[in-house]
Amino acid sequence: MIPETADWTAVVERLEQLEKQNRRLKRVGAAALLLVASVLLMGQASPKKTVEANEFILKDTTGKTQAVLGIGADGPALVLKDTTGKTRAVLGVSAIGPALVLKDANEKLRVMLVESADGQGLTVLDTNEHQRAGLAITANGPTLALNDANGKAQVGLAVDADGPDLRLLDANKKARVILHVDADGPELFLSDANEKLRAGLAITANGASLALKDTTGKTRAELGVGAEGPSLTLFDANGKTRDVLAATAIGPGLVLYDANEKTRTMLGVTADGPELRLFDAEERLRWKAP
Repeated sequence: MIPETADWTAVVERLEQLEKQNRRLKRVGAAALLLVASVLLMGQASPKKTVEANEFILKDTTGKTQAVLGIGADGPALVLKDTTGKTRAVLGVSAIGPALVLKDANEKLRVMLVESADGQGLTVLDTNEHQRAGLAITANGPTLALNDANGKAQVGLAVDADGPDLRLLDANKKARVILHVDADGPELFLSDANEKLRAGLAITANGASLALKDTTGKTRAELGVGAEGPSLTLFDANGKTRDVLAATAIGPGLVLYDANEKTRTMLGVTADGPELRLFDAEERLRWKAP
């Protein structure tokens, strides 16, 4: 039985509508597939990975180890080697703090930089691994030390709360020269082989002075220049003043003292002329001229 034209036309229109719907579904499905593929590709382009290990070893094209990153007994460390396999640099962190070590071609320690609770320190060593220079910063201030070929300190430079300080030491590490500047002014001290102070030079607001001491540390002579003029004072072995020679605005004068630091003789020159006075043990005037 052949359907009516109107019925057939309705069927054709229905088929065409279904075909259009299928084409739309195909386009939507294709777009969805593209979206899913894009997400997958993006995830593959930037993967998030975590690698865990106790040691990493980097080698060159010939198979020689050039770097090692690992965990040791003291803590993590990075070791860098040269083309001959010699360790040249080590960067590590221990319980003391971080440290950087540099070595020469013979793996001799040459430079060390350390940071600890006490401060920061830089040490430079020679080919015999003797410390030749050290720079440190502590709570008291910066210090610089220079050593001889045997690693003995020879020069020390420091800055603390009192001011800068320079020290020169002998082969026995005894301080022989000290140059210091504080609130009162500069000072220079010279010591003997036993570190006994033997000479001191100072400049203060009151003037300049030079003191000479004996082996026991007692001042035996003092030369000074003050507001009244220059003066020279001599002391005995007990530290008692025995002679004073001075030049003042009045004129030059010499005073001699006994062992009890009593004035016994005075010799001076004033505008009126020279004068000599003699005193007894009680400092009573016994004779004078004129």
